[in-house]
Amino acid sequence: MLKRRSPKWAPRGPAVTLHGDPEGDAYRTLSAVRFGEPMYLPAPFDVTVDTALFPAD
Repeated sequence: MLKRRSPKWAPRGPAVTLHGDPEGDAYRTLSAVRFGEPMYLPAPFDVTVDTALFPAD
């Protein structure tokens, strides 16, 4: 019998997700990008993260 291994990444590949605007116990997804795309973090950070530097292996 072969064991099925769970995928290492999300179905579309490695990604970064920014969550915010908490309401109760839940957070809303504000932004999501694939590794290699810039991820903007709004105030109070106001910075763009270069996700191309993240390991994808």
